[in-house]
Amino acid sequence: VAAYMVALNFCLNLLLVGSMQEAGLALATSVSGVGLLAALGWRAHVALGCRTDRVFLLSALRTVAGSLLMGAACMAVYHGLGAARFSVWYQSVGGKSLAAGLLLTVGVAVYALLALLFQRAALKTLLRR
Repeated sequence: VAAYMVALNFCLNLLLVGSMQEAGLALATSVSGVGLLAALGWRAHVALGCRTDRVFLLSALRTVAGSLLMGAACMAVYHGLGAARFSVWYQSVGGKSLAAGLLLTVGVAVYALLALLFQRAALKTLLRR
């Protein structure tokens, strides 16, 4: 399964890098990662009779919601500071580092806060088991 997903990632990289540049690489990696999770879940279900429980599904939905909100926060910062300012920053190595560091810091902070809010019940349930 992993070998198929590596091949999928490679093909998506080739397809997306021309039009989306580095964002295409990130998208290809994300799509192949989700594909890997889905394929392994399906295989576990078929081969082992494993079923996902309610706690897992709710946790997965919370993770997706947190990821989407984190992405929205990063886009808000990007547009709030002005895309033109970011493009000026990207003309130097230091500027690229500053822009990436700023967006990374915002993303990590927002996701950590949302994880604390969203996953608290799931963590309590796991700790009780």
